[in-house]
Amino acid sequence: MKKKITASVLAAVLLIGGTTALAAVPTLVGKKVAKEVTVRIDGEPTKNKAIIVNGVTYAPVREIGESSGYDVSYSGSVVDLESTAKGVPGLEVPGFDDTVRAEQIAQREKAIEIHEAEIARLQQGIDYNVNMYAEIPMYRDTGLKYEDTDSYKETVERIKGLDAKIEEIRKEIEQFRANK
Repeated sequence: MKKKITASVLAAVLLIGGTTALAAVPTLVGKKVAKEVTVRIDGEPTKNKAIIVNGVTYAPVREIGESSGYDVSYSGSVVDLESTAKGVPGLEVPGFDDTVRAEQIAQREKAIEIHEAEIARLQQGIDYNVNMYAEIPMYRDTGLKYEDTDSYKETVERIKGLDAKIEEIRKEIEQFRANK
């Protein structure tokens, strides 16, 4: 199913600008351009620069739209952006879904590695403190154990939270692999 986005020329140009006002927009004819700025798409500069007028950025809609997977057309005072297969989830683009899926899985596997490293670091801290409490006479002689402290309990809860996140991420990875 194709999505069709229709907007006035100014509203379409404002897609990159910082405004959400779609009310009556005063004309830009005769206004002073404060600055030209480079627009980059995936790190590559567009052929045409954007301009800033009265604090609003106006960008090259055709270049941005087409590079984002839209067909761009102009009729009267309306710019139409119509999605193509590249911009519509669910449409077949050879290799696209597999590439995205692989990237999503790789990102999640990296998150698991980070969480597992954090758990190992926290566990080392617990082990160190348990040993220190057992060796320091002040704690040993009073029978105080690190396991009785709030710090220990907070660390254990942090580890449980990280374990839960890892499990959740593993389920997401399973879903990505199942949706081939």
